[in-house]
Amino acid sequence: MKALEYLSDHKKIDLIVSDILMPIMDGFQFCKRVKKDSQLNNIPFVFYTATYTGEKDKELARKIGADRFIVKPIEIVEFLHICNNVTSESVRKKKLKKNSVPSRSVDDKEIFKFYSERLVNKLEKKVEETKMQLQALEKSEKALSNSEEKYRNLFNSIRDAILVTDFAGKIVDCNGSFIELFGYSLTEITGKSISFLCEEPSKFNKITNNSITDNINSGFIIRSSYFKKSREKFPGKTTVSLLKDYKSKNCGYICMIIDKTRSRKIKLEQKNLKNQLQQAQKMESIGTLAGGIAHDYNNMLGVIIGHIDLAKDYFTPADPVWENLTEMEKAARHSANLTEQLLGFARKQTISPRVVNLNNSIKKFSKLLASLIREEINIIWKPGKNIKNIFIDPSQLKQLLINLVGNAGDAINGYGNITIATENVFLDQSRNSDCFQLNQECVILSVKDDGLGITEEIKEKIFEPFFTTKDVNKGTGLGLANVYGIVKQNDGMITVESIISKETVFKIYFPVYSEKGTDPTDKLHSEKQILPGNETILLVEDNAAILKSTAIMLEKLGYKVISMTNPIEAIKMAEIYSESIDLLFTDVVMQQINGRQLYQKLNFMLPNLKCLYMSGYSSDIIAKHGILKDGTTFIKKPFKKAELAQAIRYSLSKKNKPGSILLPKKNNQK
Repeated sequence: MKALEYLSDHKKIDLIVSDILMPIMDGFQFCKRVKKDSQLNNIPFVFYTATYTGEKDKELARKIGADRFIVKPIEIVEFLHICNNVTSESVRKKKLKKNSVPSRSVDDKEIFKFYSERLVNKLEKKVEETKMQLQALEKSEKALSNSEEKYRNLFNSIRDAILVTDFAGKIVDCNGSFIELFGYSLTEITGKSISFLCEEPSKFNKITNNSITDNINSGFIIRSSYFKKSREKFPGKTTVSLLKDYKSKNCGYICMIIDKTRSRKIKLEQKNLKNQLQQAQKMESIGTLAGGIAHDYNNMLGVIIGHIDLAKDYFTPADPVWENLTEMEKAARHSANLTEQLLGFARKQTISPRVVNLNNSIKKFSKLLASLIREEINIIWKPGKNIKNIFIDPSQLKQLLINLVGNAGDAINGYGNITIATENVFLDQSRNSDCFQLNQECVILSVKDDGLGITEEIKEKIFEPFFTTKDVNKGTGLGLANVYGIVKQNDGMITVESIISKETVFKIYFPVYSEKGTDPTDKLHSEKQILPGNETILLVEDNAAILKSTAIMLEKLGYKVISMTNPIEAIKMAEIYSESIDLLFTDVVMQQINGRQLYQKLNFMLPNLKCLYMSGYSSDIIAKHGILKDGTTFIKKPFKKAELAQAIRYSLSKKNKPGSILLPKKNNQK
């Protein structure tokens, strides 16, 4: 339109060059308007286009009066050459105009029809192109939607909380883990500063002040405490990195917040496990030392008690020296009890386990336990129903109860209660039994007192030998150490729970004994009188002092004694000995061969030979597990003449041969 206005004011135009595709009015309409104007139609008209380039377009251009049709692109020299030719030809036509024959007038209807056809074709083509573009756009939008959905799924599947902020630290997005951890919805936090979540907002100044640059593309870490919507506080770590758009331009920050509560809990658990391991190693080392000392000490006590017992044969209770001997014997016996507790802690006692029902045993010991505590303290007995059997030496169970009940009584000032209870349980993951084998049946023996309680510091040491919180001369520090040893020797577990000034609960877990069995009557110590004899006994003991005192005891009991310090020499002697030997009385621990091996060799030569073992503690063969097989007769050092007499008679009266010492299982060595 502007071109037409310009032409109406400026008639002297030498050439019109026009595009076809233009807004408001296209080139064809423009050309038609020019050629219909009598004052303008003599101006040469050239189409210069890149859109309408077909033969039909060129034909239409000629019909409406265009002089030339130039298709883009074209070299500028050629373009100028064509324009010069058009203007020159126009000048020549003007000179010949007077003599020329008037050109045939083209019918407007024909031109309109032709133009309409071209326009429809172009529209159809444009519609098709637009349709294809829309399809491509839809495909692109679908791919973008899928990509966004994939990103969102990935974003929300990350277990750590993620926030996206702008350059001012304002929150623009978050993932599902953030919502789950903090309790805020995206709507509640959008537009807020990230620092409002932190206990120390100043730590986020780098973000809120927009002071992060490309120098820290690797990001930086903020450690602080964070607040949830519920105002619960937790320790956390935030990794901040620059966020880039699809053109790799910085567009904000991405902040990953990690809840350190779980990792701290794991570290604490690891620390506890490490402490438990160190404690177990320490207890094992102390146990090894205690066991070695106790063994040597028992041998010396055996000599002392043996000679005291022999000395009493020369005196009567009316003699002044009798009281001295009795006091010496008491002191030696007390020392022997301490030694026995040390061996219990070291798990190197020689024991005779049996099938035991806790309810029956505790009921049997009730009067004894009541005598251990003051009158103002009550013992409450809560037996569980249908309590299953366990496998333990009854004397150990008795010792264990005495120590636990005695300690519970000492923990109570004035009036109070001690509750003893039993319970069947099945250990699984729900009981959180980290230090005991899962998926097995157990019987729990618990002893609870409402006394002073135990601090965490003391709890770490209560099972160590000689550790005590009692006053001087009121405790040896071996009671709970002995309990610990007994429990471990019987494949059990002991736990302690305590609330200061309120209560303490010891719980002992014993594995259920599934095999059938009964608790036989212990005939070994059922008789109190001294029973003499006249049989022949082969006594083998590599400690000369013990050999001498034991031989004297046996002779005083009427037995014929063959004493040997060397087991190999004892075998040689038996080969040439002409008379019968009725009993082998041998130490278990000897340097060349042990007592079990000695008996096996002698029993091959003397099929009717009976055997009685003795030891201050078990040999290397049985010390690691400490159990004698059912049927084996055994007497612990130190022993008195009366105890020895009963053990000898019991061994000689047995119809079946004594069993052998049970070798420890390799995976159970301790």
